[in-house]
Amino acid sequence: MNDAGSIVKDTLALVNYAPAAQVSHLAPRPVPFAKGVAMAEPKQESLDKMWKYVKGFAEKSGTTMHPTPAVTEVVVKGLAMHMDELGKPLCPCNFYKDKQAEAKLRRWMCACDEMQIYKYCHCLLFVREDGLPITEYLPEGHEGREVYGVVTDPTPNKGRALKHKAAQSSSLPSDTNTK
Repeated sequence: MNDAGSIVKDTLALVNYAPAAQVSHLAPRPVPFAKGVAMAEPKQESLDKMWKYVKGFAEKSGTTMHPTPAVTEVVVKGLAMHMDELGKPLCPCNFYKDKQAEAKLRRWMCACDEMQIYKYCHCLLFVREDGLPITEYLPEGHEGREVYGVVTDPTPNKGRALKHKAAQSSSLPSDTNTK
């Protein structure tokens, strides 16, 4: 297997790890994966739905999918798995103490609040063509700005459907206990 394939499998194994008590009896059939870790595969219908959504949202928001296909594939697969498990595309890049409760809150539903308010995708699913996440709208001190610096938005007239919440938001979604 090539390095990209190993990275995707190892990343999916980490993203989708859950204690046995959290695994539903309705979960899709486990598939052997990444050094003995069994993982469920999402339904093809869910994968197709998530690919359609991601492509449409990238266009609508003036972003692109990550230029490394493995990055995009692992996030889309995680979204599809959450569609099967929860009926909603909960961000697969966070750890949740209670996925069901988090799904009801909406803040980490793709496209999450950070994407809708600041046009920042911590999963690196929705980025600029060069693969960098847009950080120019993030408040100072946000981890995205700390890591990437100020990365400008090449399409400032697209995306940010909830930008009006930026001024009123005293805490960011990433400041919660979900991570």
